[in-house]
Amino acid sequence: MTFEGADAQIVAYEESIADELGESPAPLPIGFGTLETNFKRLGEDINYGRLTVDEAVDQWFAEAESAMQQ
Repeated sequence: MTFEGADAQIVAYEESIADELGESPAPLPIGFGTLETNFKRLGEDINYGRLTVDEAVDQWFAEAESAMQQ
């Protein structure tokens, strides 16, 4: 197959970096977005004194277990 213009430039670039590319990373687990959001929220709760670190840890693991089961 012959490419022209921008297509040819893209193919040439992809070929030039082929040795540096590997397998795609595994997809994130279901519920990861919820876990990340909860982690950030709990971090803010710690920073503003609404939760202690121990309370936040307990809450995060409870929420993580629930999110991962969905």
